Amino acid sequence: QVDAIRGKWRGSPGAGIMIVVSRALGEGEPKDIYAAGPGTFYHDLLEILGARNACGQMKIKYPKISRESLLRLNPDVIIDLLTDMDTRKGDIEGAKRDWDNMTELAAVKNHRVCIITGSYAVVPGPRFVKLVEKIGETVNADK
Repeated sequence: QVDAIRGKWRGSPGAGIMIVVSRALGEGEPKDIYAAGPGTFYHDLLEILGARNACGQMKIKYPKISRESLLRLNPDVIIDLLTDMDTRKGDIEGAKRDWDNMTELAAVKNHRVCIITGSYAVVPGPRFVKLVEKIGETVNADK
């Protein structure tokens, strides 16, 4: 299944994809952002797709991304993993609105922010293929 998906990214090689693994909700814009860097299974997932990890050149696996760094990275696509939404105070629409306030970002301007809530997104294992497929669908969706 993974081989069928390999190399399917049809986006530009530009700024790449940022996978947000943790952040604060309901702050008006994303805050306390931690993203997947090199050496993570998310980084490997992006390589399978043939995509570039926007945080792939960072020196740590899960760097904390400041607002300034986020603007500098300016990812083409943002995958926001909010797998604990059922236990957090907040809702999916509110989580999306947080990003909508960051109109300077290419991913926001081009409506390329995807929120994934399934628990399959945080544990590498047999359901890894489901996450690869979901991200592949997201990054290749019509803009």
